[in-house]
Amino acid sequence: MTAVAVALLAAPAVAHHNANAQYDNSKEFEVTGTLIELRDIAPHAQWKATVVNPQTKVQTTYQFEALGNNALRRVGIQVKQDIKVGRQYGFVYSPARDGSNTGFLSALVINGKKFQIVKL
Repeated sequence: MTAVAVALLAAPAVAHHNANAQYDNSKEFEVTGTLIELRDIAPHAQWKATVVNPQTKVQTTYQFEALGNNALRRVGIQVKQDIKVGRQYGFVYSPARDGSNTGFLSALVINGKKFQIVKL
């Protein structure tokens, strides 16, 4: 019985990962893009945005991992009013170590105001 309890308690820890392993938290970039999808799932929300390069006009999809809605509320974001698919935001993130267009979202710029969600 004890083994089952220990296994159940350990399961969430196995599913969670260290952001430092996947993302380069010594770097921070900002892109402006249009939110195309937001999934508030445990342990981290998944955000997708399209970003248009101003020089080449090429559109690229970025995927961001972030803390969930409770963290957004704690920094003053009114989730249901401020976060809408189809709107443009500034995404401040630490890039993925593998060079892909993914990152860990540390701040969000809404209507020119920067909300620091987490300091990495």
